[in-house]
Amino acid sequence: MKPSLRIVIGFFLVLSLPSPAFSQDLASATLLRIIDGDTMIMMVEGKKEWVNLLAVDAPEGVQPWGMVALNALNMLVEGQNIRIEFDKEQRNYEGQMLGYLWAGDTFINLEMVLNGYALWDFWPPNNRYDDELLEAEFQARKEWKGIWKSPVPTRDDKPFDR
Repeated sequence: MKPSLRIVIGFFLVLSLPSPAFSQDLASATLLRIIDGDTMIMMVEGKKEWVNLLAVDAPEGVQPWGMVALNALNMLVEGQNIRIEFDKEQRNYEGQMLGYLWAGDTFINLEMVLNGYALWDFWPPNNRYDDELLEAEFQARKEWKGIWKSPVPTRDDKPFDR
């Protein structure tokens, strides 16, 4: 085989490989079931996965605002093609996926916090959107949206999970 033909074949073989950055930073998903305001079961790249909204903490179903948060998340993701964007850690200590969810141009994690259905949750070393999420929480608090209409929660006593 001529050296130039080997180079051309090698070039096309390299192009046919999946992009490591894309395959590790993003995944496509569809909703199977919502568990609560920050946890879902999704089909991710053909595999059933528990997915947690990264850097977001929403009330559990039995807690005040829990069902409201669940319904708000459902309105944002139901029937949508979802993209999961990963940060430094893709899974929590229980093996569940951690991600920033996008439906088109809508940043689901941000919408949940901005509308007062969840709190920003510090989750080091994952910090890609901390500034935006913290600002969204301040805005929701200032405008008395969602959970901020009631005396619960406060930043000092994170009332939800963890």
